[in-house]
Amino acid sequence: MELKLKTALVLIVVITALLLTGCGGITGKVTAKLDDDKISSGKTTALKVTARNTGSKVFTGELVFQVEDSNSVSLSYPDPSLLKFTLQPGESITRIVSVTGYSDVTRSDYKIWVRLKSGEKIIGKDEVTLTVKR
Repeated sequence: MELKLKTALVLIVVITALLLTGCGGITGKVTAKLDDDKISSGKTTALKVTARNTGSKVFTGELVFQVEDSNSVSLSYPDPSLLKFTLQPGESITRIVSVTGYSDVTRSDYKIWVRLKSGEKIIGKDEVTLTVKR
């Protein structure tokens, strides 16, 4: 009986430790900021994205972008292979992506979502809103 109790306590401690450390120490944060969040149709602004390893282990990450309307907002980066990287604990990288917006109406607001992935796991996310005026 005493052995079962000790085993159960050890399992509880191990599971709690794993939950508190993020199940392996891989955690991250991503922040996104537009240089100009209001632009005229056909104009371009810069999206500054910073990814940070907030965990205790090295990880290989990737920045993944999604736009609300791909017909009205386009993103470009000179070398997409640089959107994949390896970060040491506490290390960060910044990438600047060009964003061009189009609108046929007086004003349109478009969401841009940025995700920091490690493998298939999303470990950080942020979003910005771009306003495009005709």
